[in-house]
Amino acid sequence: MRFYENILIFSPSIDEEEIEKEIKDIEIILKQHKGEIISVDKWGKKKLAYPIKKNDTGYYLLMNLKLETKMLPELELKYKLNQNIMRYNIVRKEENG
Repeated sequence: MRFYENILIFSPSIDEEEIEKEIKDIEIILKQHKGEIISVDKWGKKKLAYPIKKNDTGYYLLMNLKLETKMLPELELKYKLNQNIMRYNIVRKEENG
């Protein structure tokens, strides 16, 4: 298992209840593969550096994950197919840091 930092930018039209549902959906996928969400930090709505899908703001969410590397393609596919997610980034964290 490796540790990852995952930043998601959701559409600004999404509300807090839908954000919680999205987090639960991600958690279900991770648990199916023995992964887990270590922490969730909701940054809220922020101005984007440039427009994405005609939006100038987005709802930012930072998650720290623990999962197998082979599970990354499945997680990325879920993000790409999700209409609420405008952008995402997954970065591997150092285990000792």
